[in-house]
Amino acid sequence: MLPTIAHGDMLVCFGWGTLKKNDLVIADIENIGMVVKRIEAITIDDIVLKGDNKRLGSSICGIRIPKSSIRGKVLMRFNSHLRFSLIKRFNTHR
Repeated sequence: MLPTIAHGDMLVCFGWGTLKKNDLVIADIENIGMVVKRIEAITIDDIVLKGDNKRLGSSICGIRIPKSSIRGKVLMRFNSHLRFSLIKRFNTHR
């Protein structure tokens, strides 16, 4: 999830609230494990995820996964120097 999340960052996440397009979430994907991605689209039962790095793709980006795979919404990150930043919804109009 570079440039938003770097290796070694610690995340604070909550499992409550309404999921919205462009929220950063933690998902537990079958046969893959836990991943951090951004919500690209939401349907009644499914969610489509995307990464923030436009140069690198992922095998789970662009495919429908069950909403039940989402473990929580990322609200804050701490870097390796224990500096923190709040996670904002991504602005798609940059």
